[in-house]
Amino acid sequence: MFRKLADGLKNATSAATNALGVTSDDKESQLVAMGVANNRQEATNALQATNGNVDQAAELLLAQRQHDQHRTTANPTNNHNHQHDEDEDLRRALQASMNGARTTNGQ
Repeated sequence: MFRKLADGLKNATSAATNALGVTSDDKESQLVAMGVANNRQEATNALQATNGNVDQAAELLLAQRQHDQHRTTANPTNNHNHQHDEDEDLRRALQASMNGARTTNGQ
């Protein structure tokens, strides 16, 4: 019941914002100025995902930023280090394979 009420309020707020003449350009600028969107395209995408609701778009952008930061801190190795690790693992596997072949052949 409360969910329907909340959704109704969000839709009413969005409709009122549109009726007052707040354009999507203004909304995009607002999200960029708030610092929650890095650029206008990111703001546009968030506004489209939230049916033009600036508050929800800001929350979405902040949630995405937190998710990205968590993912980065959870796995601090960058792609270069990851590639180096894979190369090192491959080198070790080849070395182990060659050592095994030598012992099998009696060398």
